[in-house]
Amino acid sequence: LQYFGEFGGVNPSISDSSTYTFLSAKSMFDTFEGNADGCYLYSRHSTPSNLYLGAALAAMEGTETANVAASGRGA
Repeated sequence: LQYFGEFGGVNPSISDSSTYTFLSAKSMFDTFEGNADGCYLYSRHSTPSNLYLGAALAAMEGTETANVAASGRGA
């Protein structure tokens, strides 16, 4: 799995935001409905870091996907 960030970083950035904003009510609605790729609602649902970790774990295990949850939700 190869990743080069927006600024050429070798390691992916860690997204530590817990909440996300929307430019319109429609984009928020589309995100809640699951119709907007690359948009995030709240860190417990998903973050760019979680998606990257899931892709890396899936590649390591030879699976199509991997499920990653926020700490506290693993129980």
